[in-house]
Amino acid sequence: MSQGPISCYWPNVSFPSPIERYLLIWSFCSFFLLNANALLRLNGVFTVRTKNDELEAALYNSTVGVCDFLDHPFRYRMFQIIQNEVMRHSNIPTKCPLRAGAYYVRNASFSKARIPSFLPATLFRIDINLMGINPAQTLVATRCVSRNVSAQNALLKRQVDLCFFLRNPKSDRMVNLVYQLIMKAGKMPSKCPFGPGLFFVREFKPSDISIPPFLPEAEFMLELVYSSEIRAEPVVQFRFYGKLVHIIDNLIAVGTRLELKNNIRTVNISYIFRNPNRVLEQSIDFDVDVQREIKDIKLSFAYYSVSRNGSTQSALLKRHVDLCFFLRNPKSDRIINRVYQIVRANGNMPTKCPFGPGCFYMRNLKPSEIPIPLFLPEAEFMLQLIYRSEVRSEPLAEFRFYGKLVRIMENLFPIGFDDELSLIAVGIKVELYFHQIVFNISYIFHETPAPEDQWLDFYIDIKQKIIDLRLS
Repeated sequence: MSQGPISCYWPNVSFPSPIERYLLIWSFCSFFLLNANALLRLNGVFTVRTKNDELEAALYNSTVGVCDFLDHPFRYRMFQIIQNEVMRHSNIPTKCPLRAGAYYVRNASFSKARIPSFLPATLFRIDINLMGINPAQTLVATRCVSRNVSAQNALLKRQVDLCFFLRNPKSDRMVNLVYQLIMKAGKMPSKCPFGPGLFFVREFKPSDISIPPFLPEAEFMLELVYSSEIRAEPVVQFRFYGKLVHIIDNLIAVGTRLELKNNIRTVNISYIFRNPNRVLEQSIDFDVDVQREIKDIKLSFAYYSVSRNGSTQSALLKRHVDLCFFLRNPKSDRIINRVYQIVRANGNMPTKCPFGPGCFYMRNLKPSEIPIPLFLPEAEFMLQLIYRSEVRSEPLAEFRFYGKLVRIMENLFPIGFDDELSLIAVGIKVELYFHQIVFNISYIFHETPAPEDQWLDFYIDIKQKIIDLRLS
């Protein structure tokens, strides 16, 4: 059969998430051909990207014969998702041969499409190309390990001249994010050439590494291969196996400010509120100097939900607790007891009445570690604690903690106060190989019950002068 002229053009289609806000609309398309099976190919690429378009990775790239696809659509699951909607809003034939004529797709919407579970929740781009005999080639650069470790796809790849990078750290944004964390955690080379000498990294936390938002919540393998062009051989191979997980799937408390009043004749209280960039690391220290013996003490506990402008407060929780009775019977109030157990674990606060005079303290109390009841809304709040002595009929201390409940879900580390919340890397095992004539490297992988507290220590003895080094 002879080939007819092809005058069909399907433009690339791009739209951000959420997809429900958009209609995917293809304009009028016409073509004339006699042997579509031999001449036409359909190419589809699904690309995930960051908000600022600095990073992109193609998760899916496939090219199929048009007629083969029309005859067996179930073989091509990703294309079939689009085909089901397209066929309802077009006059495109459902089988070959394709006749000469005009074809269109109008007002096709994919908001109800069944999206495969392995695709991450992130910004994306879809490219659909109708091509001739020679389809375009696309390099897919990702790595994702399936649960049975039977398949790996490279999601991110870098080849870096480390000597050039050390002179120009901003030349590679992703490598620089990790490099800055390493420099803070130890003593590593800052320029070439380097060595011989001893270097180290201590308490390097995988959870501190910024995770690009397009990476899926899945098991992974991170591979670093250091090579010397002079020796034309790898000198260090490092593989870190793990999985990306959500830190928590519930609410945590994030503080904004504290207010404290105390009766200095009876109690003198001071505090330090540490508010770093990572909300999980917020902490409070208290020092309490009790000036006289206290035989009785009452607590008025109240939790208020606060409107955004702070104009209205609604009391969602209120408690009036006899603390001396509570100290004898901690299980008498479940909510107070959950906080009390954390307080006890972080200091030497009183455990019975009477108590004082004397000094008490609490160190590194993290609001993010306080269990949040499920019925509390994701909103700003004010926690109020008023301690009173019935004997003296006066307040001993008034404490107010302002903040908001936020949900740890997705985005980049380090987490800022107003950031969306994120995935972290949790290690499973480490593999390390090195050229023993050039290096002597040892490591300790500290696994902890809390995955965000895992850390690695490295000790590196470089035996020779290193002039060039490449990372891949």
